[in-house]
Amino acid sequence: MQGRGGLPGCGSIEGGAFSTHILSDVERVCDELAVLNEGKIVRTMDEVWRMCRSAAFVLEMERSRDAALLLEKFLFLQAQGRHGLLLKDAERLSELLHFIADRGLSFLRMERQETVLEDLFLEVIGK
Repeated sequence: MQGRGGLPGCGSIEGGAFSTHILSDVERVCDELAVLNEGKIVRTMDEVWRMCRSAAFVLEMERSRDAALLLEKFLFLQAQGRHGLLLKDAERLSELLHFIADRGLSFLRMERQETVLEDLFLEVIGK
């Protein structure tokens, strides 16, 4: 592990291993990582960064019936409350926006959702 420093009392670490369940510390301190589940490496740093690069988007629809229609039509969407939709596959964004425009649906906002290491970890281990 190459360290960036940043943990109180640790200084700069060159090489070695750092084990923690506090993933915000991992993001702040480590340049390399391996995700372990039940004692086995399930993802390496390169695999995790590939997962990070696929951006997620949150859309807030103006009407709940429009959100329901989109959830029914696009099985890759996830509900976020009554009007919100989560799109985890950025490559499908264009398809979704075309559908919304073609049907005259309107949304209040669309935000790119930043991926945090803790969310990736839960996705990797299937929880």
